[in-house]
Amino acid sequence: MRAGLDRLRSAAQAKGLPGVYVVGNFGVGEGSLGQDPLCCGFTTVGEGGYDAEQTGAGPFTAPPVSGMVPYSTMADIAHWSWDESRLHSPIASVPVFLDGWDPRPWDERSSAGILMWYSRSPQEVAQLMKDAIDWANANPALRLEPSPAPPIVLFGSWNEVGEGNHIVPTVGEGSNYGDAIANMLTAP
Repeated sequence: MRAGLDRLRSAAQAKGLPGVYVVGNFGVGEGSLGQDPLCCGFTTVGEGGYDAEQTGAGPFTAPPVSGMVPYSTMADIAHWSWDESRLHSPIASVPVFLDGWDPRPWDERSSAGILMWYSRSPQEVAQLMKDAIDWANANPALRLEPSPAPPIVLFGSWNEVGEGNHIVPTVGEGSNYGDAIANMLTAP
């Protein structure tokens, strides 16, 4: 991997670009919340020549259950993956989180065939974004950019209407999610 990423960077520089910054992503298994399975992924991205990492802790990281799950479980997944980065990552880390998960329109199920989805509110999503920003600020050695620049955090997705993780305006929810995030970001 390192050799391939080095070729990518060299090709970009040969075309007059300053280079390429590569963030590696690795996923975790179903039901792995609270365990320590991430260390091997951190070793891989650290040795692989990536500039930074972010863990792909998705909706089934918590043990899948049939039906609706509170968004607080999604927040627990995010906090756990960030803490694993703090404990194990040898390179910069981008805190990432999902702003929801409701795959019922596409009938996406866990590997065991379980259909589950997360309830959510605009305030919960805005709070988790604030938590990601706070985590990045509390872990300056893992940030992509030095302070006082604002930290980089990522939504797992912001427009996946078919999977229920979106902040784009919809007929049913209006701009409530974007408004809640804007209010959080501009609060004193």
